[in-house]
Amino acid sequence: MMLATAVTPLESTVHGVDWNTPAQIAARVRAEYREMPGLKLTLGQAARVFGLDVGETAHVLKTLLDEGFLTCDPRGAFRRRDIAFGIARRTRSSGAAA
Repeated sequence: MMLATAVTPLESTVHGVDWNTPAQIAARVRAEYREMPGLKLTLGQAARVFGLDVGETAHVLKTLLDEGFLTCDPRGAFRRRDIAFGIARRTRSSGAAA
């Protein structure tokens, strides 16, 4: 009889990518926000969605905040900065490439 072993997303390799490195985790979170432009998550929600502990999630979100990719609203929800401030919509409506 085989026993199933619980594997968290951080312990696995997906498509040959090691999701244990901070850069790869940040890339994964950034990709999720790009895939779902309206995504708006609190720290706790992000930890659950991305399968990270709260400390790792805080570090990744701070990294994305510092690079200007995310913004945090007064309620503590993180979302894409360009969407939050309408930058993507303005550049598209002006005819410029987003």
